[in-house]
Formats: sequence, structure tokens, C-alpha cells
Amino acid sequence: MPTLRLMLALALTGGGFLAGWRAHGWKDAAAAAKAEVHAIHVVQTQAAVAQKVAVRQQAAQDRVRVVTRTITKEIPAYVTLEADAGCVVPDGFRRLHDAAAAGVLPAAEPPGKSADAPSGLALSAVADTVSRNYGICHETAERLKGWQDWWAGVSAAR
Repeated sequence: MPTLRLMLALALTGGGFLAGWRAHGWKDAAAAAKAEVHAIHVVQTQAAVAQKVAVRQQAAQDRVRVVTRTITKEIPAYVTLEADAGCVVPDGFRRLHDAAAAGVLPAAEPPGKSADAPSGLALSAVADTVSRNYGICHETAERLKGWQDWWAGVSAAR
């Protein structure tokens, strides 16, 4: 008999526990706690990814800026004063380049001015503008690569 009473008591206790589990939402609380732990893990992983990408991104940006500055400083060695004096940059080139840089169609040629007329720009000034523009292009490409790395990392952490 004591075994029967013990089994009955255990059954009633277990049944009461399960009823309480359902009635008090303990099952839901356990699921919510599990979801919170997962969310914390995701946030921590995404923060680690963001930090790693930011460090790589900054190094890439610094490298691009150093290269661009070095190229710009070297212009006088590659485009000498003699080259500046011997090369007339035509106004048509200047207008076309400025339009391309602005992302617009070139303006019509002013009346009475030939596209072959001298622009007054030195070849070294053109080289300076082009090298700086390419530097900006490379910086933008590195930013895009950094964003893609970040997105791949945070997406994988979900």
C-alpha cells in the first residue's frame, strides 16, 4: 500500500506541476529565455564582425590614401616642367573631363571657341586631378568591400 500511495502522490504532484507549467506560462518563459540567449549571442557575434571589418576597412583606407598621396607627390618627377610646356591641354578635353567627373553630358561648345583651343591647364594639373579621382574611386571600392564583408558576417551570425 505505501507504494501505491507514493505513486499516487507522485502522479498528483507531477500532474499539478504540469498543469502549473502550462497555466503559469513556464514553458513560454523557458522559450523566451532561450530566445534571449540566442539574441545575445547574435548581437555579440555581429559586434565582433563589425569590429573586425572596421579594423580591416581602416587599414585599407589608410593604404589607399598613402598610395594616392605618394602618386600625387611624384607628379613633378613624371610630368616635368618641359612636358607641361610642350603639351597644350585642349579646352575640349577639359570640358569633356569636367562633364565626366560631374556625371553629366558635356555642354555645347561656346560660340567662336574651338575644342582645340588651349584650356590654360597644365598637363601636371590634369595628372593631379586624375590621380586624386582614382584615389577617391579606390577608397569607395574599399568601402564597398568592407560593407560586403560586414553584411556577410552579420548575416551568417543570425
